[in-house]
Amino acid sequence: MSWTEIIDGTEIPGAAMDSPAVRALNELGFTIAAFDDDLFSYGKERRLAARSPHASRRRLNLVDVLAAEHGLGLEAALAAAVDLCDRLTLRFVQLRDRVLPTACAPLRRHLDHLSHLIRGNIEWGLRAGRYTNPDGRHPGAVTNTGSFTQTALRADAPPPLPSVAWWWDRF
Repeated sequence: MSWTEIIDGTEIPGAAMDSPAVRALNELGFTIAAFDDDLFSYGKERRLAARSPHASRRRLNLVDVLAAEHGLGLEAALAAAVDLCDRLTLRFVQLRDRVLPTACAPLRRHLDHLSHLIRGNIEWGLRAGRYTNPDGRHPGAVTNTGSFTQTALRADAPPPLPSVAWWWDRF
């Protein structure tokens, strides 16, 4: 993403790029991609850990962190991770749609790139052998799935994470 201005041949004005809303959108985009990657890699990590005599007890995946922090079982931690990713994605869309109407052309392209980052990362993660063939010798050993829902998501209030709550500020 840091190369988009070079690739596009445009420069996003500093005042636009440094605005709180655009900073929030940038952080949201990269956080969503990172958390989605944690969901995609979770099956691979569990499979490899179960088969390794040297499995680390330190689990740094979003699912494991939520489980440890909130005392959740596997299913509840997975559901909490998916819910968090869904809420962040909805907030990204809401905030992006609020910023777009007054954004200059270079900023609109940047926000379009961020949107493609999120969507492309999901599409790639659902098909990547990196996640479905964890050791390079067992294609399809892990299955990743995605779904769409018509159920309204909660994005009216931030998740109980102080470090990201400001993404819900009214910009």
